[in-house]
Amino acid sequence: MLDVRCPICHSLVHAEAKECEGCHARRSQRKGMTPRAFTAYALLWLALTAVIAALALRIALAPWIPGGTAPEYALAVLGAREAAEPPGCRVTVRDLDGHQIQTIVAGSCDAAEAAAGRAPAPKPSALEIATVSQRRIASAMHSALALGLGIALAMLLRTGLRRAFSRRVPSVAWVLRARA
Repeated sequence: MLDVRCPICHSLVHAEAKECEGCHARRSQRKGMTPRAFTAYALLWLALTAVIAALALRIALAPWIPGGTAPEYALAVLGAREAAEPPGCRVTVRDLDGHQIQTIVAGSCDAAEAAAGRAPAPKPSALEIATVSQRRIASAMHSALALGLGIALAMLLRTGLRRAFSRRVPSVAWVLRARA
């Protein structure tokens, strides 16, 4: 092995020496990754992050796809009075005395509208508008939470993989000891 020069005081240091005789700087190994370990780390992190991102996006978009409903926990956090989906069709029935009885039927009203000759649709009430806005806010809150958890999980995975792949590498670091 060849002798090297101390990067601090530039004196000649024997190759097997652990310390410089001139300035008492210590030789230690750095902690890091080899190029092969970095390639494995990067490929593994990218593959696992892609899976996490796909799952987070699927969970985040669940309330927005056709047939999706706002999550119950998000509606409870917002304090929504009614967690059930609003009815799709509302049928008004009168009894023989002329008193109005309202019956709510879930589903579409295509057959009822065709039989009635396409009556104009009633304007939604303030309560129905508030319920729809609460559902949208709850869905947006659910989406933001799912995406945030996905990003946090990917960063935790990155930290864990970095620790797993880091080890002592052959490059040498010189550390100057404090003199007493």
